[in-house]
Amino acid sequence: MTARTVDNPFAVPKLTDPKQPLCPWRHPEHRDLYVDLDHTQEAYEEFTQQAATLGSPGEDGKLLLVTGDTGCGKTAVANRCLGWLEKTLAARELKVEIVDARPALLGQTLSMTERLTTVCDYVVGQLEGEDFLVPADLNRFVENRAFPARVYPHLGRSLVRGIVLVILLPSTELAQEVIRYGGWVSKRTLFVVESAHFEDKHLKVIDNELKDYGRLVRIHVGKLKEGDFARFANDRLTRHAQAGEYPLMSEETLHSLEGRLLSVSQLQIVLHGTYELLKTKPLEYGPTTLVTEQHISEFQQREARREPPDGRE
Repeated sequence: MTARTVDNPFAVPKLTDPKQPLCPWRHPEHRDLYVDLDHTQEAYEEFTQQAATLGSPGEDGKLLLVTGDTGCGKTAVANRCLGWLEKTLAARELKVEIVDARPALLGQTLSMTERLTTVCDYVVGQLEGEDFLVPADLNRFVENRAFPARVYPHLGRSLVRGIVLVILLPSTELAQEVIRYGGWVSKRTLFVVESAHFEDKHLKVIDNELKDYGRLVRIHVGKLKEGDFARFANDRLTRHAQAGEYPLMSEETLHSLEGRLLSVSQLQIVLHGTYELLKTKPLEYGPTTLVTEQHISEFQQREARREPPDGRE
């Protein structure tokens, strides 16, 4: 019986674009797809240690701040943390409910106060369609949806029994915005926010303002480290070995590309794209072909020639 050909060993189930992050809280099949890249394992373990008691009686809520350069995998790490939280709290008979407020500010340039108000209004709007809150309290939040200080600090005690609420907030470059959210987080709630802009001086301000409350969980995702390219490629190629036939990568190629790709996003885009390009050459798409640096360069050159979406040079 002839083995079927795997379309692309770097394609991820349920995702349609290589730039999309892993999301085990939405797609459980992603749980086992994480590879220890750019210190993501360390970041994940830091969260699991600090958030182990989230949702326990008498425990305050948490604010998870994930920092790192654009494309380094912040969202994927945050999603992994939420996947762990779902599984861990389920063992304690608690259910995680997630409100995704990240789209709330799309296309808008607002002051910090306007950002906070707009997001709060969005969150309350999302809660209106769910049954997470005691109905009488939900009515009060609806009336005060333009006043974050009248909503967020009271969410915890208004949640129905057995619920832990997670709110995914829009990314920010404002340290004071993070501090405000840290002051508002309430019991049985987790705020999650990402930033690619904070320098050490900004993080120091955030730490100093929130250190006495025990609510801040801050994790950092760094750049790719030595060996990450080969580690990721070998994981994906080995993972699909029993499912079909596809080209492998030469050791020379693996070593030659170390240090040339700075983020996990770049890594995924290049490898997925190179295999998609090879699929257009059926005679080369098989186990007897080795993906070379030339194949990868061909993909990168093709991408460099692509015209911007709006037609501008």
